[in-house]
Amino acid sequence: MLVQVGADWDKDKCVIAWRIHGKEHHGRVLRNRESVEAFVERLQDGLEADDALELEVGIESGDSFWFVLWGGAGAKVLVFDGKKAHNYMKSLVSSGARDDLRSAKALLAMLESADHRQNANRVLSPELKALMIGLATKNEATQEVTKLQNRFGAFLRQYHPALPSDGKILRAQWFLNTIELAPTAVAWSKLGAGERKQVLKGSREITRADIVKRLGQDLGAVDPVEEEIVRVRVRGVVMMLRMALQAETMANTALEALLTKQDVMQQARQIDGIGEVITAGLAIAFGTAEAKSSSKSGSGRDSAAVILGAAPVTQRSGTMGDASPKAALRRSTNPMLRAIPYMLGLQLTMRHPWAKAAFKYYKARGKSTATAFRSITRSFLRVVRAMVRDQVGFDEVRYIEALKAKGVPWALAL
Repeated sequence: MLVQVGADWDKDKCVIAWRIHGKEHHGRVLRNRESVEAFVERLQDGLEADDALELEVGIESGDSFWFVLWGGAGAKVLVFDGKKAHNYMKSLVSSGARDDLRSAKALLAMLESADHRQNANRVLSPELKALMIGLATKNEATQEVTKLQNRFGAFLRQYHPALPSDGKILRAQWFLNTIELAPTAVAWSKLGAGERKQVLKGSREITRADIVKRLGQDLGAVDPVEEEIVRVRVRGVVMMLRMALQAETMANTALEALLTKQDVMQQARQIDGIGEVITAGLAIAFGTAEAKSSSKSGSGRDSAAVILGAAPVTQRSGTMGDASPKAALRRSTNPMLRAIPYMLGLQLTMRHPWAKAAFKYYKARGKSTATAFRSITRSFLRVVRAMVRDQVGFDEVRYIEALKAKGVPWALAL
């Protein structure tokens, strides 16, 4: 017997609503395996002896441990977008009242609706989930490095203005070692020749003399009274930046290992400009699209583009709207995945003549840079889909000829 459960979670519990033989029930389970399994056992005990329980749970996206708990108890878990679930619940209650039970009932109604079900997210396979975690880890590490690098540069401009305060030098280990040992011009002047030589190891000889000169330039940016606390402040950000760089290196290595181990999207990886981050994003998008292929929303050739946010949302209203609809950015997708189309479009435009031609064409017609990149990516994802399906590499000449044959305006001059 099929039993469907709407589950509204928080950090401690799930408020749940379900229906058996037309009668609605509600209750709650705690955020542990014993509580969830005990609920499932009670459901089974309430059925006839020869009636096997088939359990489906509709739940909002977010806390993935709830998906693990319900899945571990034998349920098929369908994950609904939180914003969509919230808006749907408001449509059911004219007063605008909101509570956990109403949310659980709304999720149950979405689970019972064919239209909502086909647009639900399936829980990712362990392989795709690992890639998603790897991509998130890489993204978080890169953001942390950028934040600390910007702070480091700001400190140098404030306390040691003679030194360069931007560019790759802020990430160079020898430069970090030097600034940690001598965060101010006064601190540098007190170092012995041996100490200076040691920390400058790894620097380029062509720029070393200039850096040494700058290190010793005291422009009066730090008052003697402030000297000790300024040294602590600068050293602190250097230590944090060094750790963030190590974390970024670990994240890059782990993501590369995942891609190599799983052997995903190898055809796409051979294309110039497609690195680990883009490959991981493509693997997640196409893997998710394949998992949803049995539903109407996942069967189209642009299903991966929808998941990545490269496919725009069309807005129409009235006669003029039908004649000239507005295409808007698809914001319902995962923000991390939504960055992939921009990155891919940028890399393709930088490296491939056909993408440069498309970019110029879109820009000449008033498209923004981001829209142009997403348009290039959306078209190219169809090529990637064919490459994955046929297990072949990218044939650029064949692609351009196919575009010409279809009369694509920007390809005709190639």
